Amino acid sequence: EEEIYAEFVEETLGNLIKYDQENGTDYLKILTAYFENECSIINTAKSLYCHKNTMTYKINKIKEVLGYEILDNENRMKIMVSIYIMKMGTGRY
Repeated sequence: EEEIYAEFVEETLGNLIKYDQENGTDYLKILTAYFENECSIINTAKSLYCHKNTMTYKINKIKEVLGYEILDNENRMKIMVSIYIMKMGTGRY
């Protein structure tokens, strides 16, 4: 049921997706890279070719936009599933 997947992604990452669209940012890409790099600021910064302080700022901004702690176990799992859904093309985004 693809509709459920889209709703799940919207509930989990909708604020970030909208923020990126409205502000021309790439925070969803950064969040995806962050999780692909085991939630390591240093490894994510290296993979995206930016300074670790810049990456720390951007991760904190992502947390602010989403309105929840991204490393909380339940939230972390929801984010990872949402990213997977989007990669599989079953979400609206």
